[in-house]
Amino acid sequence: MIAGIGLEQIDHILDQLESLSLAAPSKREFYEAALSRLQTLLNAQCVTYLVPVAVGSQIESKHWSPLAAVGDLQASQEANALCSQINSESSWTLSTDHQSLLVLANTKTGQPSGIIAARLTIPVDSAAAKDLVHLMRAFGEIIDLRNHREKELFFRVQFPRFQKSLSVLAQSTDLQQASMIVAHELQEVVSADRVSLVHFGSRQSPHLLAVSGVSGKILPTEAATEILRVCSEAQRAGKPFLQTPNSVSSPQPSDRNPVTVLSPCLAAFPLNAIPYQRDQTDPTQSETLGNIDQTHVLFEWSDSEKFMAGLSVMSNILPTLAPLWHTQSRWLRQSSVSRWLGSSSYSIKLAWNRWIVRTAVAAVALAVAAWLLARPVEFRIEMHGVLEPIAQKTIYAAHDGYIDQLLVDDNSPVLQGQQVAVMRSPELELQIQEVRGQLRANDEKRNALSLSLNQINDSQSADSQSKQQTVGSELRQVDIQRQNLEQRLEALVGESEKLKLTAPISGVVVSREIARTLESRPIRRGDAVVRVADPTANWRLALRIKDSDIGHVKQQLSLSNSTSAGKNSLEFVLVSNPTTEYQAKLSWLANNTRNPDGQGVIVDAHADVEQSIEAAQIGATVQAYIKCDQRPLWYVWSRPLWETIQRKLWF
Repeated sequence: MIAGIGLEQIDHILDQLESLSLAAPSKREFYEAALSRLQTLLNAQCVTYLVPVAVGSQIESKHWSPLAAVGDLQASQEANALCSQINSESSWTLSTDHQSLLVLANTKTGQPSGIIAARLTIPVDSAAAKDLVHLMRAFGEIIDLRNHREKELFFRVQFPRFQKSLSVLAQSTDLQQASMIVAHELQEVVSADRVSLVHFGSRQSPHLLAVSGVSGKILPTEAATEILRVCSEAQRAGKPFLQTPNSVSSPQPSDRNPVTVLSPCLAAFPLNAIPYQRDQTDPTQSETLGNIDQTHVLFEWSDSEKFMAGLSVMSNILPTLAPLWHTQSRWLRQSSVSRWLGSSSYSIKLAWNRWIVRTAVAAVALAVAAWLLARPVEFRIEMHGVLEPIAQKTIYAAHDGYIDQLLVDDNSPVLQGQQVAVMRSPELELQIQEVRGQLRANDEKRNALSLSLNQINDSQSADSQSKQQTVGSELRQVDIQRQNLEQRLEALVGESEKLKLTAPISGVVVSREIARTLESRPIRRGDAVVRVADPTANWRLALRIKDSDIGHVKQQLSLSNSTSAGKNSLEFVLVSNPTTEYQAKLSWLANNTRNPDGQGVIVDAHADVEQSIEAAQIGATVQAYIKCDQRPLWYVWSRPLWETIQRKLWF
């Protein structure tokens, strides 16, 4: 229960919110509805939703900008300050005072779509924070679902048109023309009221390159002065400039000269392939622009709804445009003579137009190519695989059922005989209850027969002896039946002990996402439950050799068996650390082939690692190869084609 609300009510709120996202209200109304509900559930001072904004063409250089917020704005700023501590590896973070909680809204695609930041009214510990993280992620998934639908529409309708405009920009021959193309297309693609381009030169003061809707000379109006000032603020601050009514972003314009003649919603970004470049050791650059050559673009919206929509796609637009604009603007700033000399290849064309030169070069090239192709080089067979400990065991389910208690987690260390999970088998429990019921019925029947036998012994009738024998025989059958039932019960109880799964060896649990995979899922008898590996023992490579390469490998192994050169050794590198080579020796080669994923026939092989591996990880991908003497270079390069020709002509 969170903030006095039960789980069923939380599910109902999430369902309502999902229906609201499908009903397609305005973006602002949807964000306010979602964040307000989340604020109520968390009992938080404020909740903010932030989106990534790329700087320049470097997508990894992100600034997280608040798109919508509810609650106390000052508390929201305190929570937003933790954005630099969160990434795709650490998907959530908690402040040192345990009151600010930040969660990545979506990490499934590898590129997080946003952050939900909450400033709580009371501190929480890490365990309680994990419960809140699940709730915030549920809200984030609904928000991301709405954003995903909008981005699909954007990439289907607007982005293709924007890409066509980039080809027009690449063919422009004048800097003013190129600037107007950029300003006009950016205004269209983000539905802005006005877009302005400001250039910061190394030897001149900042000046306006273009303003959308203005085709001629830009007059020094009050609006132009404010545009220059806002872009200069962003340049000096070293981060994007954002301003909305009741904004919680930074940097803000100076209080002594607030923005009054521009639209209420502003966003300024650098439009260069390399983001902000300032010498932090030079104190003069805090007031002057220093030695820079950059272009800033300022977007203006009169409507916050359009501002939210434009800011959501900014990280897709600017990194696409920035490299082309950076190259084209630098090219167009050069003189016409320099551009002509740079694009001219007159001298090269003149030399190659001479027949003698072309013939001589071709002959030399052909001779060198023939010599190179005939040179013997090292021929080796490459193979892929994974690194794994030799000592590893898998725990299998002894009965049908499900996991009742999971006592370990991924990468948990375990000792041999340590209990890792407890299963529950309804079928086995039912059998035990049936046997116990039969035992109770057996006891009742035995008591009744004993009573009848006592009554017969007291009777003096003539047929009492015959009845005594009959009842005595039935009593012995009941005793035999009870003995069988007790043995069966003992066997079933012994089987129930097998539901307590224990580690067969000491090591670590290497099952992936064990909790999500096993909990509340039916398990059949013989299913693999947990795998335990001992990383302290020796390691081996589990390799996959292509069926087309296995002939060369077997030939090499036969040579190594007939000589003492040890040619069955191979070398490998970890994909995560390709600079360090290790040695291994083939120890096993399968006698059959298989096609596990439909991508080709392979043969399994094992290779024992002959040395210790630093920072070895279970399941690490390796690239290995085995040397197979020397062959001509042409054969090594064209082996697949040559073997195909051999099969077609000689088979």
